[in-house]
Amino acid sequence: MCVVGEAGNLADGLKAIADERPDIVLLELNISEQPETEIISSLIKASDHARVILVTSSEDPQVHQLAVENGIMGLVYKTQKPDILIKAIEKVYAGEVWLERSMIAYVLSRFS
Repeated sequence: MCVVGEAGNLADGLKAIADERPDIVLLELNISEQPETEIISSLIKASDHARVILVTSSEDPQVHQLAVENGIMGLVYKTQKPDILIKAIEKVYAGEVWLERSMIAYVLSRFS
């Protein structure tokens, strides 16, 4: 694994994605410049070659649902140990979806 970029706002993030073309994008939604759905959809569109993992402190299942509906491939809580984030990155990189057990039932019930 290699960190190829870092950004503090959406514009810098979009530029870093375009310049570096990462395999995985870690997204933290603590920026308040735009609504969460706009940020997520902008990053998903810009990183069509990458998979996006949301790293969040929010336990709001509706935010998680919106993230999944907009193309997030993984969701990890900030309070979890670093090895969980590493495992999520590896699984998402391999093409799998990474969701915490507590949110799987909610997300799946919303799709049905």
